[in-house]
Amino acid sequence: DTPLPIQYGRYVLGVARGDLGKSLWDQIPVTETIASRALVTGQVAAIAIVVSVLISIPIGIISAVRRNSLLDYTLRSMSILGISLPSFVVATAVVILPALWFQMSLPFQYKSLLEDPAQNLQIVLPAAGVLGILLSATIARMMRTTMLDVLQQDYMRTARAKGLSTFVVVVRHGMKNARSEEHTSELQ
Repeated sequence: DTPLPIQYGRYVLGVARGDLGKSLWDQIPVTETIASRALVTGQVAAIAIVVSVLISIPIGIISAVRRNSLLDYTLRSMSILGISLPSFVVATAVVILPALWFQMSLPFQYKSLLEDPAQNLQIVLPAAGVLGILLSATIARMMRTTMLDVLQQDYMRTARAKGLSTFVVVVRHGMKNARSEEHTSELQ
C-alpha cells in the first residue's frame, strides 16, 4: 500500500541494520537461514581452497618448466576447460553420473562433522572437490604466468649456471620469488 521508493528505502535501512527480511517460502528470517548454513559453507570453502592449492601450484609450475611441450599444452587445455565449465554443470555430473553408472548416490541428509564424520564427508567432499578443481584452473594459469616470468630472470640463469638441479632452482628460488611477484602484481 506504500509507494515503491518508500518500500525500497525501508528495505535498504533494514539491510543496513542486518534485517534481510523473511523468506517468501517459509516466512523464516533470512539471517537465520544464512546463519544455519554458514558452518557448512565454511567447511566446503576451506576444503575447496586446500584442494585448489594442492592441484594448481604443481600444475602451474610443471606447465611453466615444460613450456611449449605436449604436457604444457595438455595442462593449459585442462585449465581452460576448468575455467570454461560452469560449476553447476560439473556438480550435477558428479551427483548424477555415479548414480547412473555405478548405482551409487550421495546421502542427502546433512550430518555435522561431529555427529557423523563419514556421512558429513560424503556430502561435503564432492562439493568441495568440484569447487577446488574449478578454482585450481584459474590459479594454475596465474601460477604458470608468474613462473614463466621468474624463470626468465637473471638470478635463475645464474642458479642453473652454478650447477644446481632444475628441481632445486625451481623450488628454492623460483617458487619463492613467484609468490612474491604474484603479491606485487596484485598490489599494482
